[in-house]
Amino acid sequence: AAPKRIQHGFFLPPTPAADKLQITLARIAAMVGSENVGMPVLLNTHRPDAFEIAACNPAPPESSDSESDPASELHLALRFFRPALHARVRVVAFAPKHIVAPTVRGEIVRCAGPWKTSGEWWAASSWVHEEWDVALENGALYRVYQEMKSREWYIEGVYD
Repeated sequence: AAPKRIQHGFFLPPTPAADKLQITLARIAAMVGSENVGMPVLLNTHRPDAFEIAACNPAPPESSDSESDPASELHLALRFFRPALHARVRVVAFAPKHIVAPTVRGEIVRCAGPWKTSGEWWAASSWVHEEWDVALENGALYRVYQEMKSREWYIEGVYD
């Protein structure tokens, strides 16, 4: 067997070898059940957070001969709260200005939105949301929404 030549990032944490992924997944499936192991696949709906779990068959990593700008590869991830956190929001001039929830509290210093989303209007499970991305004075970024039927506010998740 020939040695593998791979350039690792100096500041990146060590990760398991890609060729060992299937072995690791099989071990996890033996512990938690194969129906609980896989990758999320989005469902054909506009409902937020609608997905199913499919077998994990990742595509091989793309090789790149050119160097890319590391800053251009940075992305924010939205980590959903399940269930969404109920919140009280003070609105001034049609925009959220202050939020209070069990684990989140603060003045909103910047916001973007609203984005109006809705779906399944033909069913009893229909929903209508007005979503906002908000930045609090402590630097935390959240996705919040108002359920338009009940006029209640929720914190859907946190960006990190």
